[in-house]
Amino acid sequence: VSFRECHDNQDEEEGEGEKKKTLSKKTTLFLFSSKMENGGELIDKYLNDAFTWYTEQVGKSVDNSRYMYMLIQKDSPLSSEENNDNARKYKRYKLSDRKTFSSMFFKE
Repeated sequence: VSFRECHDNQDEEEGEGEKKKTLSKKTTLFLFSSKMENGGELIDKYLNDAFTWYTEQVGKSVDNSRYMYMLIQKDSPLSSEENNDNARKYKRYKLSDRKTFSSMFFKE
């Protein structure tokens, strides 16, 4: 089984004047080939094993934590002064799993 990796980079310009942007498109092509009689099966097995491994790794990095987001006021020192965009900014707080319904409320 042989493997070859090809890269293609394309740059395009979009817009006019000051709003002109350069867009980059990068394409990576992976080529597998084999002269063996069962080469197609070997390549398929390799790709399936690689995909299974990749999905397991991505699954490990999933964050199941809960968060609370608080809006940062414009005059707050946490807000970025050098960034004058109109996007809203939020501070993220990780929530604890120690509190449960039964621990928050008491019997009368």
